[in-house]
Amino acid sequence: MISLSNGSETLFIPLYGKARMSKEKKIISDKKAEEIIDSIDYDFKKLKVAKKIQVFMSLRAAIIDDFTKGFIDENPGCIVLHLGCGLDSRVLRVKRKAKRWYDLDFPEVIKIKKQFYKETINYRMIGSSVTDYSWIDKIDYEDEPVLVIAEGLLMYLNEDEVEELLIQLKNKFTNAEIIFDAFSKTTVKYSKYQPSLGKTEAKIQWGSDGPHEIEKYASGITHIDTKYLNDDYRVKFLNSYYRLMFNITKFFKSAREAQRIFIFELRN
Repeated sequence: MISLSNGSETLFIPLYGKARMSKEKKIISDKKAEEIIDSIDYDFKKLKVAKKIQVFMSLRAAIIDDFTKGFIDENPGCIVLHLGCGLDSRVLRVKRKAKRWYDLDFPEVIKIKKQFYKETINYRMIGSSVTDYSWIDKIDYEDEPVLVIAEGLLMYLNEDEVEELLIQLKNKFTNAEIIFDAFSKTTVKYSKYQPSLGKTEAKIQWGSDGPHEIEKYASGITHIDTKYLNDDYRVKFLNSYYRLMFNITKFFKSAREAQRIFIFELRN
């Protein structure tokens, strides 16, 4: 059995969800997730990842994948930083080559990831807490455009840590964009009732009621776009229950804003 702290067990939640949805061939194709789930000695059922959560996580990943593809296409000499990467295979899924791609997560997570992924000249893995900013100095940076991905990460930080992370990134990179998902503050309040998180020590701490709150952290942090899961074209591939659910949430702001994907420009 793999030895992980309970907090790091959260990396299995999106991995398991994407593997299950990939096998259904409706939202996302993630053969690497399927491969890892099939080969790892871990009782995934104990996480109680509800089908709804699997759908949400796979849609979120697919939307961020699409944005990543577009960014690399427009900036072929770019750097991609995938923070809190877990065992995710985005570097393989997007089928694009950045000048350099860095996956970052806790050392114990990267130790496991290296069993399934191989580093190359253009792909590196860094074992570090995202809030230990010494990792930034390990990025080989020469004023290239930078895309920072923080999927399923920032909600586990407190607000001071989120603010400091964005400021650190803004100060390091002259031309960067960051894409991340953010819960509303109401969603954070009720997250303690989520069974899959109840099985771990991870605690959801941060949420935002709008990009205006984040722009106040510092000058140079500018909102570009917001993407909503219920607007994504892949919803039509789901069964009637989920299509109805996503369509209904369009008419209720609290439901629509419960979880969305923000894109910000970072300029120092």
